[in-house]
Amino acid sequence: MRWKKSGSNVWMAVVGLSGALWSLSLIQAQDAERAIGESGRNQGTPAFLLHRLSVPRPDLLGINRMVISRDNRFLYAAPWRGNSLVSFQLGREGEPEYLDSLTNPMLQGVIKLSLSRDEKRLAGICLRSNTILLFGRDEVSGRLTPDGFSRKDLAWPVSVQFSPDGQHLYVCDAGRSGTSDAAPSAVVVYRILDGGGLEEVDRAEHPDLNGSRDLLLDSAGKHCYVSCSTGGCIVVFKRDPASGELRQLQTIRDDAGPATLLDGVHSAVMNKEESRVYFIAGRFRGQSGLSVFRRLESGELEFESQIALDPEQFGGGNHLAVTADESRIIVSGTTGDSIAVIRQELAERGLEVEAYIHDDAKAGVLLNGPSGLVFDTTQKYLYVAAEDGSALTMFDLRQ
Repeated sequence: MRWKKSGSNVWMAVVGLSGALWSLSLIQAQDAERAIGESGRNQGTPAFLLHRLSVPRPDLLGINRMVISRDNRFLYAAPWRGNSLVSFQLGREGEPEYLDSLTNPMLQGVIKLSLSRDEKRLAGICLRSNTILLFGRDEVSGRLTPDGFSRKDLAWPVSVQFSPDGQHLYVCDAGRSGTSDAAPSAVVVYRILDGGGLEEVDRAEHPDLNGSRDLLLDSAGKHCYVSCSTGGCIVVFKRDPASGELRQLQTIRDDAGPATLLDGVHSAVMNKEESRVYFIAGRFRGQSGLSVFRRLESGELEFESQIALDPEQFGGGNHLAVTADESRIIVSGTTGDSIAVIRQELAERGLEVEAYIHDDAKAGVLLNGPSGLVFDTTQKYLYVAAEDGSALTMFDLRQ
């Protein structure tokens, strides 16, 4: 597979807003020390999460996933309905300040982002244009420069991740069914060539991957975990670090064991030590719920615990974030307009919902269609993508 270098003349940077417009776009809690639950459905919410501010912007329409640089200076957002890639600079207290937006026809449906380990490159996957985009990244200014793209042999790409050594890109392709140009779900592996080109080196296709929505590589680059929504299963691959190729190692099905909340499994994260993998289900099908697996030395997963979420309070389980001590797992419910804070007792393998936090425009808490969740690296702040509210919402964490 050959890439063509995209010319800078076809890109447009939409830079800056006036101070007056920016102040109008910032909805901030009157008192940053108050818990977010002072009115409406959020009344009585524990103070683990304190709403700081919400930033609505037209170019955040459909904001889905975000990534933050290791130095906590820059946040990049993928608004798939806005067809743009939006950059923010983060202030000393984590507050997002608009930097710029990149727009281009190839950015149609940009939904997931990945930073290379050295953070010199950012990759974006665009489901509407069936495109992988590569950007060079200036570590000082945080600005992105188009570096290359590919549009070949992808049906409905929904997730992307760099390998730990930055030599390969892994793309989760959900495939296409019920049409004349039907295509199977697959995990596609590309080698990154000098100058930003891509060469396909492997394509894992299997019925178990039906409706795959997300993939996750461990930091050693030895294993890959794929969340398969329609298939109702998790597929584990062993990875060859040199060639980047994948070999199927394990499939965990919703209907074949103690894990019963995998129908509609949508995304996953690991804990800091990479000894556990957490999965959330329910975005497009199945019951919204959290499943926890212990990660064995072989890379295989062993079921540990699970919790179903109240359908009256939460719906459309989409994404999740885990605190460093694993005492809290925050999950987003897109169709329920809420996030849930789940408390975990590791010794007893116990999970309990501590709070549901709902969209409350009157109080300035914008959680209309919450999607992606990301902590800063110090875990002082949580950022929530409000997909249907075209907003970025920020919480302070109180330990």
